[in-house]
This record gives sequence, C-alpha cells and structure tokens, in this order.
Amino acid sequence: MDFLKKHYEKVILGVVLVGLSVAVAVLPFFISSEKDKLDQMKSAVLHPKVKPLTNLDLTLPEQALKRLATPAVIDFGPPNRVFNPMPWQKAADGHLLLRESVGPNRIVVTNIAPLYLVLTLDSVAPSDAGPKYVIGIEKQAAPNSGQRSKRQSLCSLNPATKNE
Repeated sequence: MDFLKKHYEKVILGVVLVGLSVAVAVLPFFISSEKDKLDQMKSAVLHPKVKPLTNLDLTLPEQALKRLATPAVIDFGPPNRVFNPMPWQKAADGHLLLRESVGPNRIVVTNIAPLYLVLTLDSVAPSDAGPKYVIGIEKQAAPNSGQRSKRQSLCSLNPATKNE
C-alpha cells in the first residue's frame, strides 16, 4: 500500500500511456473502415442503381385520338341559342335564372280593387256656436304612404275660415 501512496502519479501515467498506445494501434483500423464507407457512398452517388423503365400508360391519349377521328355534330338551332342568346340574371342565393322567368314579364294580375276617398263621420260635439263634427278622411290613392292612413278633422256648419 505504501508503494501506491508514494508512486500513484506514476501508476496513473502508466495507465494513460497504455490507453494511448492502444488508441494509436486501433486508429488505422478505424481509418480504413471510414475510407470504405466513403468509397461506398461515392460509388452510390456516381453510379446509382437505375430501375428499368416500365411500359407507359397511353390509354388516355389513344382515347382522345379516337374521339378526334369522329366528327362532332353541332346544333346551332333554337334550343341552344348560340346566335340569339338569352339574358340571364343572378338570383339572391347565387344561382342563375332566365330573365324571362323573373321581373315584370312574370307579373300576373290577380285582383283589381279601386282606390277610394273614404269620408266618415266619427263624432258630433255640441257647443254654444253650433255643433262640431269630427270627420275621418282616408285617401287610399295618395302618393305618400303617410297620407294614406286615416286622419281626423274638426268641422262646423258655418266656418269662419276654410278647412280642408
């Protein structure tokens, strides 16, 4: 034990030197294996394995050639409207409609009712100058929608001023 205490540095140095000598001895084997790997990779890149070509699928071009061999029959008659096109209009949901199927051409009169000027006597209020009459006026043919509703006016028999 004394020997190890006095000379432990020399023992460690010896172990390290033996390890280094083993590494130096094994190093040429590692170098040769790396060279072999590099040569294999180089040959794989320079001379790759090529797969043989398969037969081409030419069914689509052959079918197209067969279709071109037959003449096309084109009908420019009235149902197709090539030279006399129809007007189309896009609907609110996005699909197309014939303009003939929408708009004023499709309007159908279902009911005809005349518009009247309706006058009604709503109430009579007695007063010392004479009776006052409340008359309701409804103009159904007025141009503004606010004037079409019923309005009430106060009238008397002998008015001092003119009233509507």
